[in-house]
Amino acid sequence: MIVFYDNRPLEPDNEGFVDVERIYCFDWDSFDKPLFDLLMARCAELPEPKSRTSGLAWYSEEEDIEYGYLHASVEIPGLQVYGTLKLNAWQEWDRTFQSLVDGLPMRDLKSPNG
Repeated sequence: MIVFYDNRPLEPDNEGFVDVERIYCFDWDSFDKPLFDLLMARCAELPEPKSRTSGLAWYSEEEDIEYGYLHASVEIPGLQVYGTLKLNAWQEWDRTFQSLVDGLPMRDLKSPNG
């Protein structure tokens, strides 16, 4: 099961864009280099990958609120994914991401130390 939480509600604007700020709660303590490399390889399989010097990017390398973008960074609580996309593009990306990373170590947010 993929554990995540949203820092802001997914509420489409008048043009159908949503502001995304989601944390996928990977258990970084359980990751070694091969497992982290596997995660990065799976991220490269997602829709609309873009090269970016620092971090991961899809749809646009820059923060493009007019046409949409999605970026990610590794943070202490997990993989932070943020951006602005059309709701249907976000839903497709999220479904694909969750299917690609299923089985990777996740934190249990219900436990006191999760």
